[in-house]
Amino acid sequence: MGKRFEKWRRMVRQMRGKLYIMRVCITMLICWDKYS
Repeated sequence: MGKRFEKWRRMVRQMRGKLYIMRVCITMLICWDKYS
């Protein structure tokens, strides 16, 4: 149980990191469209 939970938590952290990077990229693209 404990090990499985650790594995799941690590996976969630990786997913959250990817989502954050994607959101930053999209925000930058939108800003570029507005200002260029």
